[in-house]
Amino acid sequence: CVKRSVLLANYFLKLTKELSMKFGGHETFPIREGWLHKGLKLLIENPGMFSDKYVADFLGVGRNMAKSIRHWLLATNLASIEFHKGDREIISSKLEPTDFGRLVWDKDPYFLEIVTWWALHINLVKSQLAGSWQLFFNYFSLNRFEKSVCFEAQQRHLEMSSQRMPSLKTLERDLNCLLASYSIQIPPKSQDPEDASNCPFQELGLMRYFKSSGYYEIDRGVKNIPAHILGYALSINFEEVRTGEGVVDVSFQKMTQLASGPVGVLALTSESLFELAQRAENELPSQDLCLVGLAGERMVRVQKKSPIQWIEECYQKIIESAPYAS
Repeated sequence: CVKRSVLLANYFLKLTKELSMKFGGHETFPIREGWLHKGLKLLIENPGMFSDKYVADFLGVGRNMAKSIRHWLLATNLASIEFHKGDREIISSKLEPTDFGRLVWDKDPYFLEIVTWWALHINLVKSQLAGSWQLFFNYFSLNRFEKSVCFEAQQRHLEMSSQRMPSLKTLERDLNCLLASYSIQIPPKSQDPEDASNCPFQELGLMRYFKSSGYYEIDRGVKNIPAHILGYALSINFEEVRTGEGVVDVSFQKMTQLASGPVGVLALTSESLFELAQRAENELPSQDLCLVGLAGERMVRVQKKSPIQWIEECYQKIIESAPYAS
């Protein structure tokens, strides 16, 4: 009994440590075209296969790529690790699809819709498994920068925080993966039409890389952001938006200052956030989101919904607006 208690205590100590910000896990591979479809398909249809030693063969990729797919499924909240107690209180774990993962599989299994990738991006920035994503989109404010400057900024932030510092090599590899995931090279490199190595996050238009100068540039304009994604970002970050019924007012100041809020995660300025909110007000039903002014302060009045409701309604709108929709 004492031995069992010690084992459980050690297990929960390890679990507590794992809840802090993590770096790496992707085996240096950004998400590739088709990877999340393959991973989610296997997880939905054969949930036990991710525990099989031959999982790479089932996915049709190399061993390290299979580890990377597993990591990205978890980091984007398509999957989670569920813990189970047996008869003797021995805890086992199993990879299972989340409600969000099941919704994506039902509505966009081939990951073709831009709303899916915006939601995955927001989930990544919120994830404890994507340390560089949290640091970059929440705390790095330069619009134009060299990789070395960004690396030094992340290193300083970690040194000043209570977060355990990863090795510099791990931190550098994590940042390299992030930059490769989002940056579009200028001028564009010659591309084989059958090459699926580019990361689909590049389609979000968040970042450009100028090869001649070695500089990266963040686009902080509105970009191709679906109106429902603003609701999703608010719901996922503000408890008062996702719980209860009715409407709630959220100030632009609060949205601008909150870590993982719409300004940081969507790479916006306060002005482009207001422009996005105006567009969302015009595109969404009037009861879902509207702009109001209270005591001289700009606010967004938003319908209380869970994050998954926002994405589900966006998928429904896409279906209804399709040319073949009845």
